[in-house]
Amino acid sequence: MKKYLPFLLLPLVCLSCHAHRPHRHHHHPHRHHHVVVVTPAAKAGVCNQIAACDRMNMAIAYLSKNRQMSVKAYSKLTGLSKTTAEAELDAFASDRNIPIAISMAGKKKVYVLTHR
Repeated sequence: MKKYLPFLLLPLVCLSCHAHRPHRHHHHPHRHHHVVVVTPAAKAGVCNQIAACDRMNMAIAYLSKNRQMSVKAYSKLTGLSKTTAEAELDAFASDRNIPIAISMAGKKKVYVLTHR
């Protein structure tokens, strides 16, 4: 009898769960309540508004007026985080078609304009 007990109890458990479920279909008319949820629009960061090629042109323009550019300066210029700014400047420096190179100013990594 003990080995059949789970099979005997299963229909009872299913019926008890069904009794507690809310009914989905009502046969009598009722009022519909509409809830409007207003969510604020996601703020578009500066990095989403400015394309990478435009940021590259901003970096080249900055370097044409200044001897060097730090990651912090590029981050402030573009609105990117420092980590993203450094990664993007490193990508610019590794591309041979972009006239930006990495230079060391003491222990600090800076970016300079190359004459290629």
